[in-house]
Amino acid sequence: MPIHLDYDPTGPPRRPSTWKNIHVEDGGYRFDSKAEHRRWQQLVLLEKAGAISDLLVHPQYTLVVNGLTICRYTADFRYTDRGKEVVEDVKGRLTQIYGIKKRLMQACLGIKVREVYDT
Repeated sequence: MPIHLDYDPTGPPRRPSTWKNIHVEDGGYRFDSKAEHRRWQQLVLLEKAGAISDLLVHPQYTLVVNGLTICRYTADFRYTDRGKEVVEDVKGRLTQIYGIKKRLMQACLGIKVREVYDT
């Protein structure tokens, strides 16, 4: 059963998150939102069914331009779908930083990030 980390009756009150998302811990992973957790559950089922393979949670990429490390990008998921690598991010809202990192992923590594929107 997932644990919602934003409420601890025994501890001090937590500062609310900027975007009002609720963190969830499940399967040894900490997800930034309920939507990201739901998508992980869907991907686990798809992997068990054999529709996808090599599911990774929170893969990290170092983005380098002209030999200079610009930043690190942590995606939500990476998996193989019909022989193609998919890098996926669950989004409730787009930020400027995310937009820059997404473009850097494509420019530096040739990886197009797939966005899944929270509905």
